[in-house]
Amino acid sequence: MHVIPRRSTGDFDARIYTKWSKGYGYSDSRRRKARRDYSGIVAGVKQETVLKRVTIHTDGGCEGNPGPGGWAAVLRFGERTRELSGGEPATTNNRMELQAAISALSALKERCAVTLFTDSEYVRQGISEWLPRWKVTQWRTRERKPVKNEDLWRKLDELASSHLVNWRWLKGHAGHAENERCDQLAAAEIQNIRRNYSREQLTALREAFVAARDPNRSQSSLL
Repeated sequence: MHVIPRRSTGDFDARIYTKWSKGYGYSDSRRRKARRDYSGIVAGVKQETVLKRVTIHTDGGCEGNPGPGGWAAVLRFGERTRELSGGEPATTNNRMELQAAISALSALKERCAVTLFTDSEYVRQGISEWLPRWKVTQWRTRERKPVKNEDLWRKLDELASSHLVNWRWLKGHAGHAENERCDQLAAAEIQNIRRNYSREQLTALREAFVAARDPNRSQSSLL
């Protein structure tokens, strides 16, 4: 009796295909399955190999939370670098972190292999751990409450599914050049908003934002 070698992860091992394809006593159906598995693995590897590899750093921030906020992203492909940034007069820190990732992925014109660095645990955990559960529970938390920032999470999920994204967390304000640059760009967007809006206008916009997000007008529930 032949022992079938398998990896601990359960992934198909090419050695199995070699044995099966040579007919070491295995049935035709098992050999066909091996060929299908092997072909799928090879196709996946080839697809990832030909994709452009893009590195993205993102950051977002907000003064007041809610208040005027800014987001930024630095995209690198080979020797080419592109910087993106924007802001909103009334928003939250988490929304700006999400918007940075959304805008960065939206800027890609074709399917890419992306390594995306964020200093937001909210974004990293949300996309990696919470999002699959939210989709199953119809965008409700474990407490059966609506997921905050559902509109942005839906956009991010759609964009991420169009690429091969490796989500990476890094510590903010720790000397990472691209992260520091994102922080500078986001802060500049906030200052630009403050120059273009009066204090009264920003207050009114913040109140409208709070009212739209929470009928009870509880700022602590908006983040």
